[in-house]
Amino acid sequence: MNDRISGLEGRGDRDEVDVDLLDQAGLKAQLEVLSESYIHNMYDAEVALKIALVYQAMNEPVLAAPFLVWAEELKTRAHKEEFDRLNNAEVSSMMRTSLVVDAMTDTRLHSIKKIHEANISASYIAHCNDPSDFGLLFDYAKVLFQAGEWKEALRAFLELNKSQEHEVVAVLFQARCYEQQSQSDKAIPILSKLLVQLDASTWNDLKKRCYYQLSNAYKNSPGHDNSLGEALMDQVYQVDPDYVWDGDLL
Repeated sequence: MNDRISGLEGRGDRDEVDVDLLDQAGLKAQLEVLSESYIHNMYDAEVALKIALVYQAMNEPVLAAPFLVWAEELKTRAHKEEFDRLNNAEVSSMMRTSLVVDAMTDTRLHSIKKIHEANISASYIAHCNDPSDFGLLFDYAKVLFQAGEWKEALRAFLELNKSQEHEVVAVLFQARCYEQQSQSDKAIPILSKLLVQLDASTWNDLKKRCYYQLSNAYKNSPGHDNSLGEALMDQVYQVDPDYVWDGDLL
């Protein structure tokens, strides 16, 4: 695969970008622009291939795989034909617009589901090939989380308690899985235990996230004192008055 991708719209030029020459920050910036383009047109095979190329340059083959699969499928399917048929149908302008929007919405939801399924399959196969590799298990768990498979993701993240390298972030993900299933009360004990472990460390982003998530868990759990959650956030704001967590654990 060619390791060069064309300059993106909005750059003001059409120069090619050599992803091998970009650092992680540059690759992430490219990925953000490509992702924005992909959101608006999931049926552009070129964009899907570019995203795969950037992921490969970031050493994320598991994340690149589904975009390669999707790009290949786009080459063999004529998605636009159905929309053209609807546009040419003898229906009123209002009805035609409604049908096209509905068709696009249904197809996009189907596409998103296919991408999630491809992601899960690729990462699961990689994990099964080397079940002792916690890095592969972590990739698999993240893909399940991104796909909204909260119960399966939780099982995978619980396995990562055995990994010193991934344990802290895995617990934060476990708490998010409980939160997504309206079980914030179950997040309180695991976050409290993690907080004891992190309190001996300096204030970093992970420690702030733990305080933030535990604060929310108290607030979202009936029967618990909300003042405990407020006290936790007060400690964060004493260190970082402008702290705002965007919810990103990935």
